Amino acid sequence: MTPSSSGGAPSCVEAGERGRSKRALGRASVEITVRGTVPVTTGASIADLCSSNSLAYERYSPCLMASSQRMVRIVDSRLLSPSVRYLSLDVDVEAATPFQFVAGQWLNLYVPTEAGVEKRAYSIASPPEVRPIELAITHVDEGLVSPRLHTLAPGDSLSCDGPYGFFTRDPSLGQSPLLFVGTGTGLCPLRSMLGDLLNEPGHPPVTLLFGVRTQADILWREELEAWTARDAQFRFEVALSRPDSSWQGRTGYVQAHVAELARALGEPHVFVCGLSKMISEVRALCKTELGYDRKRIHSERYD
Repeated sequence: MTPSSSGGAPSCVEAGERGRSKRALGRASVEITVRGTVPVTTGASIADLCSSNSLAYERYSPCLMASSQRMVRIVDSRLLSPSVRYLSLDVDVEAATPFQFVAGQWLNLYVPTEAGVEKRAYSIASPPEVRPIELAITHVDEGLVSPRLHTLAPGDSLSCDGPYGFFTRDPSLGQSPLLFVGTGTGLCPLRSMLGDLLNEPGHPPVTLLFGVRTQADILWREELEAWTARDAQFRFEVALSRPDSSWQGRTGYVQAHVAELARALGEPHVFVCGLSKMISEVRALCKTELGYDRKRIHSERYD
């Protein structure tokens, strides 16, 4: 879940247990394009970017509360899959100002453990207008934090700070079609953006390609299938890498299906979230096979 991407958001795997440094957890390492200039890689918070760029300020100014911690209370806790736990959080319990964020951003949780209070970053899985906010936490067996988060019950409290991150859909994309590609809990920021986008009248066509191992690992399956049934502009595709004999859908890794789905959309902007290997292969495919400019490819990696 360490922020390490062109989008700047983390995903929901414990980076501390994946060999990433704790130093990276609090601030995003991002590649951004400002007014069409050369991308800049920088350790930046939203406030840092906004202090030097008026366009960013206009977009992110409602979300400049990232410097101080606030208490959050667990509202709901349940399993989404055998290894992923859903948590909903009341982030406005004692805050003087409401928690505001842009779809696709992330926050830090401060989690008491046997080794002390540990900070971990998690992408917000719900759209900005939904309260309480929602997260999905992968249980890492050897992890220090995720086992603790999996024991939390309604009424328990933590603290957080945020929001952070730039893995977001810019309104300037307008009616450009969108291809969202996610694996595992990399679905979280994509779900946040989808929930926001699908509420817009006349939104552009969008396809979500989601990759997991088995049917039991498909997160928010009923919800996503319901969205597909009621919205002709939304298409939901799942690829299973370890399907059983009952599975009638796509198989293998998501990389094998990107080109087909991208061509069906025309020339979409592609948002990719997951492990580095998958993201590198999707980015390479989009550039070489599909001929996309790098500005059409937005990615977030979490390992």
